[in-house]
Amino acid sequence: MVRGAAIFGSPRNGGHSTRLHEAFLGELTGVSFDRLRVYDLDIRPCTACGFCRGEFGCIHDDDMARLYGRIAESAVVSVSMPLYFSSPPSPLKAFIDRCQVFWEARERQGVLAVTSRRGFFIAVGGGRYRGMFEPSLAVVRHFFRTLGCEFDESEYILVDGVDGEKDALPNAYLARAREAGRRCARLLARLTNDTIPRP
Repeated sequence: MVRGAAIFGSPRNGGHSTRLHEAFLGELTGVSFDRLRVYDLDIRPCTACGFCRGEFGCIHDDDMARLYGRIAESAVVSVSMPLYFSSPPSPLKAFIDRCQVFWEARERQGVLAVTSRRGFFIAVGGGRYRGMFEPSLAVVRHFFRTLGCEFDESEYILVDGVDGEKDALPNAYLARAREAGRRCARLLARLTNDTIPRP
């Protein structure tokens, strides 16, 4: 069974970004997903202590330390989130920061450009202003590259102007998320033919 990591960055289980994420996941038949809801996890912030420079692990004994192996085994990593001041919510940012262990592992192995997984991103913002998604796109870009993910930013689902849309989400966005899931499923068929390198 192909494994995946679905990282939910919203505090609301029924929010817009979560619904879009579930629509995306629903098309990935044959993938067993770990649904990681960062607001429900104990994730301490990275302190740049340097522990992970020497081994694949973290000095913190928390939920994040127990997730590294599951992430390493995932053929697809998807992230969804609401925008908080144009950035990821703090629990999600802590999750991403703690993935420094993957970067350090690749530095030790001299492998920085491995593409063996598929990454996908969904973000929803209440406002509507120029460049509102750019800070988060930069963060997720570095995150996916650190994990060795292939990704296409033109396929991401980025939804603005949802203030006032407490319950309704245009069906067109849900349809886009489902279609993105189907495309990802086709790509996974190719990616999973290769061995996913382990840290």
